[in-house]
Amino acid sequence: MRECTEMTKYGFRISKLSLVTVVFLAMAPHGGHAQQATKSSVAGKALAQRYCIECHAVVPGTKGGWTDAPDFSAIANRPQTTPAKLSLFIQQPHMHMLNTGRPAREADQISAYIISLRQR
Repeated sequence: MRECTEMTKYGFRISKLSLVTVVFLAMAPHGGHAQQATKSSVAGKALAQRYCIECHAVVPGTKGGWTDAPDFSAIANRPQTTPAKLSLFIQQPHMHMLNTGRPAREADQISAYIISLRQR
């Protein structure tokens, strides 16, 4: 029986089955990281409903507050939106309102929630 292998540019012999397995494992979400992201986004949703709901539509399909602030789904789906940029923005007071700047941990959690709304 002939083994089906390929020589890589680095000189390693890799069977096609092994290569496919490695690719799938690399693409699979890591349990701890995915679980942590879920915990953060759940905590972030609760924080957003506490601090952001006066101006933003925090949950998709709901109406925003008394301002024309963008809803969280729209923010999540902007091409330039990243968790880091969101977190930094959320940490800063914005729109001339008191108490809008959140501590880094809360900002990270709210950011995780917003990113979780991104349509894939």
